[in-house]
Amino acid sequence: MKVAFENVTAQPECANLLKGEHMFGFLKTLFGRQQTQAKPIRKPSNPDRTRRLRGDGEFDVKVAGTSKNQGSIKHTVKSLGINNSRDFLVKLASETSNPYDANAITVKHKGNLLGYIPADLASEVHEALSDAGISGSVCKAMARIVGHGKETLGIRLNIARPAKVA
Repeated sequence: MKVAFENVTAQPECANLLKGEHMFGFLKTLFGRQQTQAKPIRKPSNPDRTRRLRGDGEFDVKVAGTSKNQGSIKHTVKSLGINNSRDFLVKLASETSNPYDANAITVKHKGNLLGYIPADLASEVHEALSDAGISGSVCKAMARIVGHGKETLGIRLNIARPAKVA
């Protein structure tokens, strides 16, 4: 079958296609649709750009107050399906309204209070956050549940001493 192009000059859009200038114009002419441009691909926004405290791999920082927060810890274990070998991220945040310690730093997972950074480390963590220019004293750290098979579960954090933000 032979295809002949006649009267190309009468249809400028087809002439542009033949010159290789406008592929979309040809498709518009061919299919009768409007030319659409592809939307730019955007990376999903990450409102929680929280930085992490540097760890040393030891998980030797014992979280305080875990005996009072066993419900939250057990909920975390169940929701993550974790055991002794699986680590997870926790959020550390200043609790300036704490009546017992103005330097208190909470340890939370998905909003559930698991415990507190020990008082002797809390001021060091505040200083590390300040040195890193992090406002609001919020960061993350790796955590591990300990004491599986026992009545009371505990949490250990992987925080290098002196505390530094990665």
